[in-house]
Amino acid sequence: MLNSRKKMLFMSGVSVALCMQASAVSAQDDDLIMLEEIVITAQKREQGLQDVPISISALTSKMMVEKGITDLVSMSSYTPNFKITQAGTANTIQMRGIYSGQNQGFEQSVGTYVDNIHTGRGPMSKAPFYDLERVEVLKGPQSILFGKNSIAGALNITTAAPTDEVEGFVAVDYEMEFSSKAITAVLSGPLSDTMRARVAVKYNDEGGYVYNDFLDKDLGNKDEFSIRGKLEWDVSDDLVVGLKVEHSEFDSDGKPYESVGQEPARAGSFAGSGLRFNQILGVLTGIYGLPGGENIDNQLNYVMSTGEEYDANSVNSYVLNAVYSTEAGTFTATTGYVDSRSDELCDCDFTSVDIFSFDLHERYNQLSQEVRFQSPLGEDFDYVIGGFYQTSDLDFYDNINVTADSLLVALGGARAFLADTRAHREASTETDSWSVFAQGTWTLSDSVQLMVGGRYTKESKTGARTLDVQNADGSELAAGNIANLVYAGGFKVIEHEVAGELSEGKFSPDVKLLWNASDDVLLYTSWSIGYKSAGFDFRGNNQGYYDTMEESFDFEAEKAENYEIGGKVGFWDGRAELNFAIYDQSFENLQVSVYDGTLGFNVGNAATASSKGIEVDGRLALTETITARYAAAYNDFKYGDYHTGQCSFDNPEGLPEGDFPGLCDYSGLRSQFHSKFQGNIGLEYRDMISDSLEFSLSADINHTSGFNPAATQDSGMIQPSNQLIDARIGIENVDDGWSIFLLGKNLKNETIVTYSANQPLAFSSFGAPSRTANVMRPRTITLQAKIQF
Repeated sequence: MLNSRKKMLFMSGVSVALCMQASAVSAQDDDLIMLEEIVITAQKREQGLQDVPISISALTSKMMVEKGITDLVSMSSYTPNFKITQAGTANTIQMRGIYSGQNQGFEQSVGTYVDNIHTGRGPMSKAPFYDLERVEVLKGPQSILFGKNSIAGALNITTAAPTDEVEGFVAVDYEMEFSSKAITAVLSGPLSDTMRARVAVKYNDEGGYVYNDFLDKDLGNKDEFSIRGKLEWDVSDDLVVGLKVEHSEFDSDGKPYESVGQEPARAGSFAGSGLRFNQILGVLTGIYGLPGGENIDNQLNYVMSTGEEYDANSVNSYVLNAVYSTEAGTFTATTGYVDSRSDELCDCDFTSVDIFSFDLHERYNQLSQEVRFQSPLGEDFDYVIGGFYQTSDLDFYDNINVTADSLLVALGGARAFLADTRAHREASTETDSWSVFAQGTWTLSDSVQLMVGGRYTKESKTGARTLDVQNADGSELAAGNIANLVYAGGFKVIEHEVAGELSEGKFSPDVKLLWNASDDVLLYTSWSIGYKSAGFDFRGNNQGYYDTMEESFDFEAEKAENYEIGGKVGFWDGRAELNFAIYDQSFENLQVSVYDGTLGFNVGNAATASSKGIEVDGRLALTETITARYAAAYNDFKYGDYHTGQCSFDNPEGLPEGDFPGLCDYSGLRSQFHSKFQGNIGLEYRDMISDSLEFSLSADINHTSGFNPAATQDSGMIQPSNQLIDARIGIENVDDGWSIFLLGKNLKNETIVTYSANQPLAFSSFGAPSRTANVMRPRTITLQAKIQF
């Protein structure tokens, strides 16, 4: 099999060959065959994708419907070097190998912006897609125009706008394998000569795909409801005011996590017995007369065994936007308010035996204001200048719960004091951030431009965290109850109270040199620096490897520096595009949060990391009826000096010891989820089969090289390379506005583990290594019906 470098060269070779073939036959081509321009707003103004000197993957509304892209997770396959994963109790967004670990105190390394409003909280990344104009994936630091915590890249999501004429649609999807159902309805049009409105509603009932044999039901299902209203008012010929109000609820019933990779006990009272974790639980539950031990298997087979779980999320968003246009330029003011809440119950021992449970609760709100002024394009010097302010409050609490029926209590001894207790943790932070930014473009000659930008950001934070061991109802422990000592000794959960303040100012520069070699060829080189905010550890159970709890509470700002050479090339008389970017990105003080194998996390800053690679993408109008798309990325990510990584169990990987007992040296290793090579290629055939009926057939192959879904460098969970095949077939009545399609995803029915971790307490309390695994949804077949008016 070709290795990653050879695959990258192969994709580049294919592109060159297609260019040569296109030149050879261009004289025979129909001049009317051209690619449709993709318009984006990556530089805060509408421009063609081929005119913007940034590595960007852009997905239009039409493309997302055709590919069955319904959220950020399902988008990953079509955007090489971008991956979002359902990981533990949070989602992680990875770009070019960089991502933020699981900690509610972290900001994401990839900034997410919906209608120019920053929506960076983890629960918000679970929100469903519907009625969008487009999604732009900007790779590399985007510090100037997007700013806040976008050091690995940014997602620029634009919802559909109200229209001047009445239009709308109703779309119904029915997935046959798991009986999933979704309906989307949109109505848009004028309310008067100067006012337009748009209303969009979506409901999604997605069936579960992993069977819980203890609860006798499928898990991994989703129940989602969203409604959005948008209003635009032409106050005058020069002033347009827009308002958006949106409410979303997205819930799921249980986590699709299986218990796998179990090994014979190698520590504790069962060492040498040959028994694995599931067998040990079977023995113990039999002895103490507890339920659930007989249900746990050790296979990756879409079967799991846990108690009840839930994940309930809601987001409200309010955006007021004013655009005032003059001959001198355009003034834009955007005010946004966002609030979200998330409540989750996790049976986080991931077994059907009552050992412990974990509930998490987050409340967040933010108010932001941005103002900017942009000069017109086409002058010898054009510019954008602006300011930004945001204030936010984040409150979080969680509980580690042990009931009187827990196996831990049944084991007796000091653990009996754990009956009906909880370790209750509260954490909060208040943040105020302001920044000023400017970007100017000088036309040095007819073909050369220099773009220089900078952003200064000042941010202040206050934070606090407490952890108390209590009775299950929140009352104080009775005199003589030593449950707090048991939590500390057995689970490293130590009572504490800590607080802190942070204040920092950072300047982020960005310099680009552009050469328009021809009307169809743009080449650029760039240098940029970005920062991600310092913050406070919300999930710490103890001081870890720090000398004091106060030292362990905060973590430092993260810095990224990126060098890049790229190009946007059009050829074959507008029928083909080839885009590429070659980058070298370095990171200092990389923020990491890694599960410690008991009930806590190791949080801090990895000293350095590097990410180098190449990205290629493009489109080809092969004939009047056949269009091709391709994209590929080779990424070489490595940690630099990183001596505080989590070991896998008792370090069977033989990694060098870290700076502290129980930690490992990750220097020179790849990150979790990282694939060196990703690529996709798709073909679409469209043709009229009658005066009003259009037939459509498309297919996509998405390739991902091998990766490790475990944060512990656990070699037992490495996933081999995989190829996901999707296809769609159907007809559309272009006159009457109805369509019906059949969409198949993961047609090869690949079984892929997307996330893995040490199973809590399996090794630390029972001496038997075991893993948990989140497996990707298997093959789905969806009937898509739509009527437009």
